[in-house]
Amino acid sequence: MALRLSGSAFITGAASGIGKSTARAFARHGVTKLVLLDLNRDGLDDTQKLLKSHHLEIDTILLCSYVETPMSQPALQTGIMDSEVKGTPVGRGGMPEEISDAILFLASPMASFMYGVALPVDVSTENQNVFGFYQ
Repeated sequence: MALRLSGSAFITGAASGIGKSTARAFARHGVTKLVLLDLNRDGLDDTQKLLKSHHLEIDTILLCSYVETPMSQPALQTGIMDSEVKGTPVGRGGMPEEISDAILFLASPMASFMYGVALPVDVSTENQNVFGFYQ
């Protein structure tokens, strides 16, 4: 009996390795919408192209800024990230809840008219044009 899933899935690290493999598995087994997250834009684009044949909705979140998590605390405490964090328009790193809000939005009916979007969740001004979109 083949496994059949439905609904939406959110996958971190989707540009390569386990995340990319997990995205492929969800697509093969019936998930109809994927939200993919990674730091690697080219890898996210590759994963999205790989999954196109499954005819499902795929949105991506390109995470480019520092996010405050227990894993990032050593970098924060040593000051390695000080210049990057202070150089953002809001003067701080992102919070996990701010990332999860973007994920929730893309997985919700509120994004029903959005398809195949690459949403940068980032306060960095690098590589942005006047409208805030990545070039």
